[in-house]
Amino acid sequence: MQRWPCALEEASVHFSLWLKFGPSTRIFARSRGALLAATTLVSTAPSLTSFRSRPSRGVAAAYDEFRGGPGAFGGLTKSSMTDKRSTVTGYAILDRTKVGAGVIFRQNDGSSTPRSDLWYVGAAYDITPALTLAGQVYLLRYHDSSNKAWLGSMRGSYALSKRTMVYGTVGYLDNKGQLAASVDGQSTPPAGASQVGGMLGIKHVF
Repeated sequence: MQRWPCALEEASVHFSLWLKFGPSTRIFARSRGALLAATTLVSTAPSLTSFRSRPSRGVAAAYDEFRGGPGAFGGLTKSSMTDKRSTVTGYAILDRTKVGAGVIFRQNDGSSTPRSDLWYVGAAYDITPALTLAGQVYLLRYHDSSNKAWLGSMRGSYALSKRTMVYGTVGYLDNKGQLAASVDGQSTPPAGASQVGGMLGIKHVF
């Protein structure tokens, strides 16, 4: 399942109620803790800490590799097979605006389309010290294939304190080719289908 990363997130615990509309409509609740890098639509949330109290810019890079073997998941059935990801991300703060962008390059021997890359860019703006508007756009594409997906999301959040906020998020996902990525990063819609999702939640930052 496709996960959607973000350059604007911090470690947190939050509870969310998803309302997802598309070829397979569903409503469900989910809780998640200790998110070091948000991996679903909730990732568009900005930090609850004032932008001006943190460093004005930052860059990070990472490399991750899964090795296969008997019984391994994701089609990595041989010890010679790997799933490699290289990530570069960064952000900058300009007065009341934070912008971030990143890319994940992937080489997955367990996939019929092994090479892919995921590009994303987002921004958050402090309308008031408590009220923030944020948005993010993603492009996922597979090399030598017609499979790709666009995801756009918007969020409004209101800080109840320095560590706690309430938020609402909406997003739209458009799959192309035979790709079946989902707006919530959990379900599997029909190939090539689009989805619209919405979420309300409360977030607390450690």
